[in-house]
Amino acid sequence: MSNTKVDHVIATLQNGGMDAAAAFPGQKIPALGAPRIAVGLEEISNAGKLCKILATVYSPGKAGGYACEAAAQEAMAYLLQSGADCRLEGCSYDGQLDCFFMRLHAAYEEPEPVEEVVSPYTVTLGGAPLSWVVSFRAWQETDDPTITALG
Repeated sequence: MSNTKVDHVIATLQNGGMDAAAAFPGQKIPALGAPRIAVGLEEISNAGKLCKILATVYSPGKAGGYACEAAAQEAMAYLLQSGADCRLEGCSYDGQLDCFFMRLHAAYEEPEPVEEVVSPYTVTLGGAPLSWVVSFRAWQETDDPTITALG
């Protein structure tokens, strides 16, 4: 799920018109003319059912922190729509690179498969099965004292 999910996040952001690419530790950051998002795997846990992605939004220093915050908010909106739980860190400035950056944490959790319970009983009304009935109560009324209650 990890590489697939990173690719999914990159595609989601790119489909929204954002400049996103895979992040690699130690990779040189290209000269920024507009916000760019580096997407990488942060953590996999719970037997691979929980995948955490780190998307770092970089913005040129000359554009100011607002441009970085706006791009991060836009990226978060796209990831929320794709089913992620998201959290943004505050905006910071890197003087060496002359850029602002914000870290966006996105978590995707695969739900546990739900076993469908097949009941041996069918509830009908006028001979037609009622598939939407999830529970019912049944009782037997009789005046015959030799018949015992349903158990």
